[in-house]
Amino acid sequence: MVSGSGLLVRADISPADAATVERLAAYARLYGYVRWFQPSDECAEVDWDRLAVLGASEVLQAHESGGLLPVLDRVFRPVAPTLGLRRAGSAEVKWPGELPELSGRVTYWQHRGVKLVSRPSPYISRRVISGDESEERKPLFEGSPIAAPVLIKALGYDLEARILLALPVDQENRTTEALDTEFAALKERLALVEYVQGDLNDPAVRVAGVVVLWNVMQHFFPYHAETGIDWTDQLRPALRAAIEAETPDDYRDGLCRLVARLQDGHGVYYTEMNAQRAPVHEHADTTGGLPIRVTMVDNEVSVTAVREPSGFLKGDVILSVGGIPAHEVLAAREELVAGSPHLRRFRALNRFGQGPVGTTFEVLVLRDGMQVTVPVTLETDQRGYFFNAMPEFELPSLAEVAPGIFYVNLVTCTKTDYAARLDDLAQAKGVIFDWRWDGRRRPLSGPPISVVTDVIPHLTETEVRSAPFLVPQIVLPDREGWTWWDGSWPLKPKLPRFAGKVAFITTPGVVSYGETCMAIIDHYRLAKIVGEPTAGCNGNANFLPLPGGGTLMWTGMRVTKHDGSQLYLHGYQPDIPVARTIVAIKAGRDDVVEQAIAMIQAEKGDR
Repeated sequence: MVSGSGLLVRADISPADAATVERLAAYARLYGYVRWFQPSDECAEVDWDRLAVLGASEVLQAHESGGLLPVLDRVFRPVAPTLGLRRAGSAEVKWPGELPELSGRVTYWQHRGVKLVSRPSPYISRRVISGDESEERKPLFEGSPIAAPVLIKALGYDLEARILLALPVDQENRTTEALDTEFAALKERLALVEYVQGDLNDPAVRVAGVVVLWNVMQHFFPYHAETGIDWTDQLRPALRAAIEAETPDDYRDGLCRLVARLQDGHGVYYTEMNAQRAPVHEHADTTGGLPIRVTMVDNEVSVTAVREPSGFLKGDVILSVGGIPAHEVLAAREELVAGSPHLRRFRALNRFGQGPVGTTFEVLVLRDGMQVTVPVTLETDQRGYFFNAMPEFELPSLAEVAPGIFYVNLVTCTKTDYAARLDDLAQAKGVIFDWRWDGRRRPLSGPPISVVTDVIPHLTETEVRSAPFLVPQIVLPDREGWTWWDGSWPLKPKLPRFAGKVAFITTPGVVSYGETCMAIIDHYRLAKIVGEPTAGCNGNANFLPLPGGGTLMWTGMRVTKHDGSQLYLHGYQPDIPVARTIVAIKAGRDDVVEQAIAMIQAEKGDR
């Protein structure tokens, strides 16, 4: 790491004392205010990941170098020349420097969501210029900090900061307050920062990851009100955990626990994508799993599918894994998963019993009233965070499953096959659309059907509309003064219209795009929902790369139900809930499809 003298110094401290954590918390807050809300040219040009690591390294050494205030000044003033720092409550002490005049053209940050990566998204961050009409600098929306351009914030550790949210620009659109020499020196120091991907043995790199993650969620995450937690209370424990992590995996698990506090169904920290394009932070080639698929039946972890050869049977109830009670194994997984309670459980069950390939232990199961011990050696496994690829049933892509009743699998049915049977579906007594996947990998002859374009338009006679997609419009930190841009859209009907009853089978794995579709279906009563609640998380995902490697996926916009009520954490509830039973599991029966068929076969009524 880089010290103030420019020498490479590794920031090794352990354990994290309270004063160190407080200094880092103050640094973290200032980092967020300057990076995303102070509009100098230097702020727009600097490598902020490197600066996060440099600042963390120097703050970790602050107790040895004369206090925190000069360290923060040395790190941030080259990129924020108008920054003021002083002891909190010392009103008699003047802020350093004079404030610039803001009577002419000024620049300030506007964020529609927040732009963090180059991939296409509805999110934009721009240093706009008042009155500018150029594509690069014109305002994104009404709203600016010009009326109150000076932000004074308590940082903690007995410090407060003055940050200018607007700065004057010259005719070349450059900010007029600059420290060219100090900025050049800072860039030279940053060039020496060694924070290569995966360098997580350095506590400064780990602290930098927490600082960046916490700030993005503090200033831009749209669901704080729904979570019911105080996000500021999460900063100190997360910093302490980052310092004291003994291994990179400890640190990654700490990030997952921090993200889990937000209960965001998109909230996944990952270092790679596995073969199924699911995020993982384990090494995919060394992660093994039990040769089973499990679900909860009567509040017990129960086997629903088995990979042969195996000592397990469908319907086995898992009592313990390696001597650890099954409920504790599941709870440990749930700690690392973000989302609504039912989504956390769904995803934790997908990865129940995962561990390093080659690990051996015994699994104790209850089978027909008898306890049976099954020895296990974990083998390379394809289950992922979002699903378990082990099939419970062989689900057809499109088939007549009862007289006049058709089944369509939304994962595997192609547009071509669907179009060929569209008239049959429209005239059918009923159609069952299934969001589940049986795990079988079979090449499709074409693209799969789209519920939005291929299904919903055939269920309605009138135009329908998506739920509100609300992107926050931000000019102030700490989620103050937000306005919203609504990205909802209409959908026109198509012929032929389906004449029979329609059912949609859902699970907690129906999230994001799936809930976009279910919102329309639920609000306009276009079909019956059968099975389990949907995830309770919608809105375009955003992506945040972190120092030291890894990326956080998270929800960057707020989506409600059509009537404005809360979707987040709730999801869409089934009209016909289906609880799995051991009897059906042992018999290999798909009791969810059975319930959907029974609904359609009942006397005619509303969809």
